[in-house]
Amino acid sequence: MNCKDFSENVALLTYDELQGAERAACEAHLAACSSCQGLLEESRRLQALLSERVSPEPTAELLVRCRQTLDEALDREQMGWRAALREWLPALGIVRPSAALAALTLAVLGFGLGWTLRPRARVPIQGAGNAISPASTTDLGDARISGISQVSPDPQTGGVRITLNAERRMTLEGSLDDENVR
Repeated sequence: MNCKDFSENVALLTYDELQGAERAACEAHLAACSSCQGLLEESRRLQALLSERVSPEPTAELLVRCRQTLDEALDREQMGWRAALREWLPALGIVRPSAALAALTLAVLGFGLGWTLRPRARVPIQGAGNAISPASTTDLGDARISGISQVSPDPQTGGVRITLNAERRMTLEGSLDDENVR
């Protein structure tokens, strides 16, 4: 044992709280170290001074207030959400609530990032080449159409222009006899 270890244990030695091997190590160090002997004597003098002083007794009012506060705190502890968590988490097989909370946080963060970074459907810009002409070989038979947003007949050509929402937004142009338009 060195002086640092002894200084950490001097209060325990003063109040006779050390047991077995620790006590023997402190006494062996005391036999060889005069500065630690002085530290122990100083600690014992302080203990003697403190034991001479009369300690005031708490008032009855303070005791009643402390007990009421303790009862209220224990009631809140037994009835609050923390008590529910302490009761339900072990029943669900969750031994470490902090790990469950971390997993839940990561799952919410992952879903949030996935939702934020998901690919967005582009809205077609008129005249940008989104129109499908009758000569196009696009087959809409397999496409899942979710709605038609606009139908515009062309009185000059007798054709029709249909804007629909499928797996991607597209515009079809052609006559009503065209297979793709139908």
